[in-house]
Amino acid sequence: MPWTRRRFLAATAAASLAPIALPRQAWARARADRFFTWERLRDSAWAATGDGGNALVVRAGGGALLVDTKYPGIARALRREAESHGDPVAMVVNTHHHADHTGGNVAFTGDVPVLAHDAAGERVAAQIDRYKQMARSGPAQLGRDRGDIERVAREAAELAERADSLEAEAFAPTRRIDEFPNEVRIGDLAVELHHFGPGHTDNDVVVRVPSLDLLHAGDLLFNNLHPFFDPTGGVTCRGWIESVKRTAALCDERTMVVPGHGALTDAGGLRRQAEYLERLWDEVSKAVREGRERAEVEAMRWEFMEGYGYEQVRARAIGAVYEEVRAAGG
Repeated sequence: MPWTRRRFLAATAAASLAPIALPRQAWARARADRFFTWERLRDSAWAATGDGGNALVVRAGGGALLVDTKYPGIARALRREAESHGDPVAMVVNTHHHADHTGGNVAFTGDVPVLAHDAAGERVAAQIDRYKQMARSGPAQLGRDRGDIERVAREAAELAERADSLEAEAFAPTRRIDEFPNEVRIGDLAVELHHFGPGHTDNDVVVRVPSLDLLHAGDLLFNNLHPFFDPTGGVTCRGWIESVKRTAALCDERTMVVPGHGALTDAGGLRRQAEYLERLWDEVSKAVREGRERAEVEAMRWEFMEGYGYEQVRARAIGAVYEEVRAAGG
């Protein structure tokens, strides 16, 4: 069975919402009264990795920025815990339209500005059935060995009960950005929004906080994971390479980088992502020139792809690049 975006979300949701075996160094960051494990990046910035796309919260004094919102069933917990760092969420930015990054918008759109690339708006609205299904299945996907699980389970069940009545407006960004780079402000905090053309999707937004030397790359960066290619979202390998390189150019060696998926990293993570994609393009191009069929190429293995997580989408990535290479004339 081919790996559709729906199957990928289901698989990653099951994995990321399952009981978590924390590495020893992370126990200090886990708290029994919290569902998420928050890692402190700067004095005023924290990230919650896993459980869908990685989220970033930055305290700005009187308000906070939240980047990406994970899944519907855990959205209220995300908001509560983001705000527990000191400031109410005053602005949300979605790095792109995929539902594991926008599903939690349901907990914010009623009273918080939710910003996204202009092209994300229609894509978010078009996947309302997916959000409903995610809301219905939320309670079943919760791992029980988690902090604050009873309250989170109640909240997920409440949302599941009204899933059928949810409308696109509950998830759609309330403010669409069509000019980049763009600067938005929360109090005295300046936040840069960048878009470098189609890459992982046609609506990728990179969020940079210059004063903290901090950047959220969205799914332009799958850190030490095989990247997910979604042809329905406007993906292009060549554009992805360009976008990652231009994102890396925003960084210095001290920049902390939050990937869309995977562990927190630095500019080196972005450079490795670009190298992976370049090698993938080169190897698939070679196979196309040799006249190999797609199924044969998808089964091929190269050393540069070994040791990565999300093995279930490796062949899909190869197949997507195969089609793009062929469309480009080999």
